[in-house]
Amino acid sequence: MVYNISQIGCIDAPGLGKRCIDKRVVQNYRRPYNMIERIVLIIIFIFQACTVNAQDLNELGKIVDLIKKYAIGEISIKCIDLDNDDDIDYLFTYSCGEPNCFEVYLTINGKLERVIREFGNLSFDYNNSVDFKPSNLVLKSDFNHCCGESPFDSHRKFLFKNDHFEIIENYVRYDHENYCYDERLWDYKFFPSKFLPNPYFVKITEEKNKIRFSADLEGHKADFVCIENSNVIGQLKKNAIVTVLAEYKGKDRDLRTWLYIEVNESDLNKVTCNSPLTYGFEGQKLRGWISDKYTKRQ
Repeated sequence: MVYNISQIGCIDAPGLGKRCIDKRVVQNYRRPYNMIERIVLIIIFIFQACTVNAQDLNELGKIVDLIKKYAIGEISIKCIDLDNDDDIDYLFTYSCGEPNCFEVYLTINGKLERVIREFGNLSFDYNNSVDFKPSNLVLKSDFNHCCGESPFDSHRKFLFKNDHFEIIENYVRYDHENYCYDERLWDYKFFPSKFLPNPYFVKITEEKNKIRFSADLEGHKADFVCIENSNVIGQLKKNAIVTVLAEYKGKDRDLRTWLYIEVNESDLNKVTCNSPLTYGFEGQKLRGWISDKYTKRQ
């Protein structure tokens, strides 16, 4: 088995302060575990070196031994200062069947502690990385059900800081690319072009206000919708309070403004439409479009 250790880190650049960079160096090695305590792996960065000493490698070996029990194939280990506290944290990614899995270990008081273990495909973003302030590394996890179980993809973002993390995005949305079979997909508005700088709340004034995967009232050829030949993916309870993230005026701009919303599962009317929130992540929400005709701004 091959273990890949790489680094994403921050540097102290003269005159600029602490800056995060996305230069990765990957080292592959095939040494057996009984020699792991003899290895000192040094990954050199511009202005900074990341050292994985014998003690750390021993701890990593124990973690890998545990992961090997349910991992399939290669285990990737990334050496990252996730939370900008000047010590090294570790991100393990591996295949665990149909999906990929990942585990995050933060170095807290000199010890590695697992803070996240989930399914998902990972990518990285830097927040606040161009204004001479310390950057935050944002970890994004995207995950979808396998074998046609559901057309809704899960999206989660984690922000790390000082031995802690918070979930800053946690929602599902309809996967129109794989489950909508309209011939001219480019004619429809599935996602906002831009989000509001200041989201706001609206109250739903009518029962069963429909949530749609696109901002229109046209017929659609799509699987797993609530109403046949439509884009309806959910319905709202009367008096529900939902968050408006974006607005859009389409071909029917004289009749309505479309609102891109985020809604709690408790505000969904599940009599006609089943809940799309099936991943089991606590507090996860649904995103989609509604008309503003039966809403009242709060």
